[in-house]
Amino acid sequence: GFPRWDYRYLKNEMMRDKTVDISCLLTSADPTFRQEGDVPITRFPETIEELLAYDVVLFGDVDPTQFTDRQLQLVADFVSRRAGGFGMVAGPLFAPHAWKGSPVEAILPVDIGRTQAEEWGTGGATIAEGFRPALTREGRESSLFRFFADRARNDEFLLNAWQPIFWYARNVVAKPGVGEVMAEHPTDTGPDGRKAPVLVTGNFGGGRTMFLAIDDSWRWRYYTNESIFNTYWVQQLRFLARSRKLGQRRVTLSSQKPVYDLGEQVRLSLRVIDPRLLTELPETLRVEIHGEAPAGSPGDGGAGPVIAQQTFVRQEGGDTYLASFPADRVGKLTARLPSVAPGVEELAVPIDVSVPRLELSTPEVDRAALSRLASETGGRVIELVDAEKQLPAIPSAQRLVPLLTNRPLWDAPIALAAFLSLITTEWVARKVFGMV
Repeated sequence: GFPRWDYRYLKNEMMRDKTVDISCLLTSADPTFRQEGDVPITRFPETIEELLAYDVVLFGDVDPTQFTDRQLQLVADFVSRRAGGFGMVAGPLFAPHAWKGSPVEAILPVDIGRTQAEEWGTGGATIAEGFRPALTREGRESSLFRFFADRARNDEFLLNAWQPIFWYARNVVAKPGVGEVMAEHPTDTGPDGRKAPVLVTGNFGGGRTMFLAIDDSWRWRYYTNESIFNTYWVQQLRFLARSRKLGQRRVTLSSQKPVYDLGEQVRLSLRVIDPRLLTELPETLRVEIHGEAPAGSPGDGGAGPVIAQQTFVRQEGGDTYLASFPADRVGKLTARLPSVAPGVEELAVPIDVSVPRLELSTPEVDRAALSRLASETGGRVIELVDAEKQLPAIPSAQRLVPLLTNRPLWDAPIALAAFLSLITTEWVARKVFGMV
């Protein structure tokens, strides 16, 4: 739309970031204005082929009449059918209320049915007191607001050092089952009675979507915090682009955990990102479980022989297949899904099964069991701090047991020699002295 501060700083940051290529289109600019970006453009894409040169489309406070109906439908198809990312940054002039009834409204993760145009440039629109967005549980667990490696420092920054925001789009509601609220207003509520959403993410078809209800994230650059603004937007763009990048493979295979205990249920998930491919696949798919390859064998990508086959079952009304089976052997296994369609590569995911270390599951002292055992055996529980004094008072259970042994004489050489010496001496004396 027009060159807001968010546009200016975001454009500059993304042009400096070597991991992002950006094309900017300022619709309010003069026709002779040279559009900015790493790859400058002069108009919005008019074919799906042109649009597929990008991973993410980000709309600011832009007038929908600047686009043709075909271009807006291309955006919806780009997200739903080609796994593209789409985000909208709200503004007081057009976003989001002016987009009601357009193809873009359908792909937004929020319901904008009750939003209205706001006054702009009048005294009534001035907001003197700001607020800090409050993260939801999903927001705290995501990487979108992870600015520092130390969790405590990150939480402290978000709570006390994050620069306040002074405006947000009101009457916006997250679409049930579609939008996931990452940040919300700390006090204000929306039409549904819940805290007013500030950042909402979601999925539409094969792509990811985002709605940011504020227009001054540039304030997060305050003083020395330029990296905060940059980190947030790079993470946001990567989040929106992820389905598009993964969509180049069309399907993804993942395991719920990298390591399972013996006897635990292994859970595998197969997500079909390509909507067209989803319509072509059956309700069930077979996955092979390979054991470890023998030492020194060439193998097939490190996998051993097939030891089992499991079945993926499509979840009703979704794009996900699930498989579950018990981990019945120890070792490094591999779940391998053969190609499910022409042009779709074979997928594999490692599964590590180990013997559970049950003795470490509850390492704390079981005082109840110790007390019960002591009472049943006539003993008592002694605390470690009192052990030095109380242990010596315990009566000794020592018993002296005499050891009786019978050993043949020839097993004792000295005794045998003495005995033979005595017998010989007696015999010689009898012979010499004529004794009977």
